[in-house]
Amino acid sequence: MTSESKKSDFAISPIQSKLSDEFKGDEDILLKMIGIYQQKSEGYMKSLEDSIEEQRVDDIIHHSHTFKGAIANFTIDSPFKILREIETLTKSSQLEKLPELLGDLRSPLIILGDALAELKTKLEND
Repeated sequence: MTSESKKSDFAISPIQSKLSDEFKGDEDILLKMIGIYQQKSEGYMKSLEDSIEEQRVDDIIHHSHTFKGAIANFTIDSPFKILREIETLTKSSQLEKLPELLGDLRSPLIILGDALAELKTKLEND
């Protein structure tokens, strides 16, 4: 399934447009930020998955907060909101909904990753 067939409350072009506008003149910084996110996001997700599976409350809070911060550099839409909910529920010891939220997180992360990869390629070729 391609990212184009996935539904989300944000689209690729608005993310790219927003970031291009915000970093106009500082494209090198944006490229570095995207590169760091691309290197670390898979590890953030894996750490969060493991923590939720093992119900390690402190680690869930830490990993969701860290991942939320990384995503906030690019968007505060769906993936950010889901991570905020994971963090909030964990702080309230409401762990039963976390696996479902983790599933909900996957599609918007793919869309964000695709948008960032496309924008990085565009910036590198300009």
